[in-house]
Amino acid sequence: MFEALGKYGAIVRTRYQASGLPRFLQWWTGELRPLIPDRVMGWFEVPGEKLLITSSASEWLLWRSGKDGEQLLDRLAMDAEPDQLRERLQACLDRFQEALTAVIYCLPSAQLLSKRLRLPLAAEANLQQAVGFELDRQTPFKADEVYYDVKVVQRDAPFIEVDLYIILRSEVDARLQQLARLGLTLQGVDINQASDEQSSTPSPPRPLHINLLPADKRGRRSNRRVRINWALATAALLLLALLMAETLYLRGNTLQQLQQQRDALRAEAMQVSKLEQQLEEAIEAANFLAEQQAQTPMMLDVIAEVTSLLPQHTWIQRMQMTGKELELLGLSDSSQQMIELLDQSAMLENTSFKGTIATDRRLNKERFTATAQIDPGSRFSPSVSTAEPAVDADDGGTVEDAGDELLPVDDAEDIDAGEESDELADGGANESATGMPLTGSGNQTGDGHAAVA
Repeated sequence: MFEALGKYGAIVRTRYQASGLPRFLQWWTGELRPLIPDRVMGWFEVPGEKLLITSSASEWLLWRSGKDGEQLLDRLAMDAEPDQLRERLQACLDRFQEALTAVIYCLPSAQLLSKRLRLPLAAEANLQQAVGFELDRQTPFKADEVYYDVKVVQRDAPFIEVDLYIILRSEVDARLQQLARLGLTLQGVDINQASDEQSSTPSPPRPLHINLLPADKRGRRSNRRVRINWALATAALLLLALLMAETLYLRGNTLQQLQQQRDALRAEAMQVSKLEQQLEEAIEAANFLAEQQAQTPMMLDVIAEVTSLLPQHTWIQRMQMTGKELELLGLSDSSQQMIELLDQSAMLENTSFKGTIATDRRLNKERFTATAQIDPGSRFSPSVSTAEPAVDADDGGTVEDAGDELLPVDDAEDIDAGEESDELADGGANESATGMPLTGSGNQTGDGHAAVA
């Protein structure tokens, strides 16, 4: 699994390097660099220096390679004691402190073989493996006899041009074993283009910036400062992720609580709305009943009002109240006088006759039908009656009961007993069938006015 991941990572790195993104980032950072103070840049830049090792026939040369160029640190004789070599080598390594990123062994350029190849563009995704398959055909060596590396020179779709660098393993392994006995772990093998083993004054190395050492033999060197920075960056990312997750959780929890509160308030609001609606309906019903009661006149008030206004010679055979309309049917000596009396009422208005007035010859009275509009807001208030007394005391008249209908005594004397019975049977009894008569000589109220019989 790890091998597959390593191959996939190599493919991704190769494609990244082949794209234009590295060049763009290099240009972009180069443009931004002058805008940032050196002190601030020092907080973010990790000093990267390399230890370059070159060799002659009898000694090792240790070079410090950094942004200030190459500086000679020490020259170690190959025939010196191993312990002494280790001490001096460790002293050189200590001078780097945390800035050392790689130990590179630079071979003389005379030992290098190179060749330019033209390959399909698709081979760039796995260039090392593709060139390895071509070694038997492009060189007289097999893949297990040499160390090699390739560098892309030009891309001309659908082909790419690469430089192939080869060095025999037999010439490198001996030097690598010597360095391994000194306790050094190499991260790469490069070519020194300025190497001159015959010169008494060594010149600074000029690496070709390739790595002939296979990936499985490259040692790993970790920078403590880089590890700390990566650890801090990872911790910061974890804390940021935790903060974001906590923020989302709190936000979701708060949102859920607010939704629950909203639902509870909505339910309470609906309940209050229902109660308000019920209260409004109850108030409307009560107001309706009160309005109806206020607009509907009381029958007793109407009867009392009519009784207080009618004269004694007027009988009411039927009284009918429909809504605000009052209809009276009866007999009277003077119907017009009755209308004038009813017009004086504060409860009744628009009093008028309905139809024509007929004269009842048997009773010698006017038969009438009158209508009036009732003011529902008015109520009966007792006052002095305007009705005339039925008989003066000087006349000595009396009131007698005539059965279902009552007649004044003066009128009854002109009628014999037989005729009176027939008239009462034909007239009075029939009138009583239509309604209860209201007369001035029936049951009387306390002030002497007519009431319902």
